[in-house]
Amino acid sequence: MLGGVHDADEARACVALACTPVIHHFGQLELLSQAAAAAGSAAGVHVELDTGMCRMGAPPERAVELLEAVAAAPRLRLEGVFT
Repeated sequence: MLGGVHDADEARACVALACTPVIHHFGQLELLSQAAAAAGSAAGVHVELDTGMCRMGAPPERAVELLEAVAAAPRLRLEGVFT
C-alpha cells in the first residue's frame, strides 16, 4: 500500500488483510504497531525515504531514527526500504 495508513481503521484493515503498507512517518508506525498488537499478529512494512522531491517519505535527517524504530517494534517486520 504505497500511501500507507491514515487512521486506526485503515491500520486494522491492513493488518487483517495481511497487506504490506508503506511507513512514511512515526504516526503510521504507531498506528500499525497498535493494530498488529491488537490482532496478536505481526505486520510486514516497507519504509519510504524522501530523497529530495519532498512529497512522501521520511526526511533524510530522520531516516535512521525511523528505521531503528521499525526494527525495535516487536510487531512490525521490515521487508523493504525505497525512495
